[in-house]
Amino acid sequence: MRQASEFLRKLVYRLATGGVLSVGLITAGPALAGITCNRDKDCWQTDRPVTYPNVALTFHGDWWWEGHGVDHGYRWHEVDQDHDWRQGYWLDGQWHRVA
Repeated sequence: MRQASEFLRKLVYRLATGGVLSVGLITAGPALAGITCNRDKDCWQTDRPVTYPNVALTFHGDWWWEGHGVDHGYRWHEVDQDHDWRQGYWLDGQWHRVA
């Protein structure tokens, strides 16, 4: 009898702990990550949609690159110290600084 109550106590504890951890993971949510591309198929990683006057940019979820990046002639541009997506954009293979 004592083994059964000990088993139930541990089971309830594990279920409660797992529930609390699950809720914490759900409410924290994943970080938004994505890909921004222009009409010339220049693409770079951003964490949100980007807009600049007179520049057509599209934002895709991070998953998008797996199915589209390599097969459709897109050019991938790495974000680095000189090419920060918060301070500019790519257009026709050229970097345009705006900040």
